[in-house]
Amino acid sequence: MIRTTCRFEFIGILLVFTISLHAQKVEIEKRIDSASFPDKSHEILKAGFPGMSGAKYYIETNKQGMTFEAKFESDGADYSVEFSSNGEWLDTEMTIPQTDLENSIFENINKSLKHRFDRFTLKKIQHQLSPAGIRYEITVKGRLKGKGELYEFLFDSMGCYLDDQIIEIETYTNEF
Repeated sequence: MIRTTCRFEFIGILLVFTISLHAQKVEIEKRIDSASFPDKSHEILKAGFPGMSGAKYYIETNKQGMTFEAKFESDGADYSVEFSSNGEWLDTEMTIPQTDLENSIFENINKSLKHRFDRFTLKKIQHQLSPAGIRYEITVKGRLKGKGELYEFLFDSMGCYLDDQIIEIETYTNEF
């Protein structure tokens, strides 16, 4: 087995984490009916997930703009597929258990989070496929110097840190 590690310098980590401490994810998610979801997006979902069930549709607004998202189950897994405002595919996320991560990937993620927090708990792990490739989006409850926050971290396919944001919940309508 080849062991993979993220290469980074301590000062670089401090700089990235200091800058990212100010990033906040403010996202407002509103449920919409199927008819309000872009037709092009419906076609992409039907082709890619013929066995999807329990689909719920949302419109999301954040500081980057507006997107559409479908959340559903397919083949026993929970999915979230995001589309641009004109119906173009942006990314697909599948919720996975921690045990599905390769040991080397989990070790890299764990090492990054240990550098960042006094204590932390992984709340949700999503395998993400986007035009940028495979990534992992992880919701983390982290505690640093007695203060706890909810964060969304993004790691590359090897578990190397890419970005993070504090999650500020405006409305909580996520089903999974």
